[in-house]
Amino acid sequence: MANLKETYYIGLYLNKAMKDKGISINDLSSSTGINKNLLRSYLINERMASVDTIKLISPVLDKDMCYFTNITSHQIDDLKTMLLISKMDGVDEKDLRYSYKIMSRLVNQCFNMGSLETKIKLNEALFKFIRDDICNLPWEDNKDSE
Repeated sequence: MANLKETYYIGLYLNKAMKDKGISINDLSSSTGINKNLLRSYLINERMASVDTIKLISPVLDKDMCYFTNITSHQIDDLKTMLLISKMDGVDEKDLRYSYKIMSRLVNQCFNMGSLETKIKLNEALFKFIRDDICNLPWEDNKDSE
């Protein structure tokens, strides 16, 4: 049983449950009475949801409270699936954009959940990755087309 004073980062779970149910932020806000901006902050793990909030959200999304409070690996499995899809032949722009969106959201959630020290390390790692790898890709594309 969850400790009623605890709060939880529910972003990955909330995103998956909303997608599975086919419900938007506006729909969830209307059904629960939770402000849509607050729901957005839960989605990107800027804020932690209380047990009372999870009690409001769970039935609307047809999920048990444990879905949001227990650590499971289904979100990581979803990310792995999208990464595999992005490497398959015949992948289209829509698949790649979706995969990119998942990765961006995951990085954002990791940042929001981290301590100051973790946030500094994450920023340093991302800066190095962007500087050394990402920024060169468009120029390599242009060289190939010449």
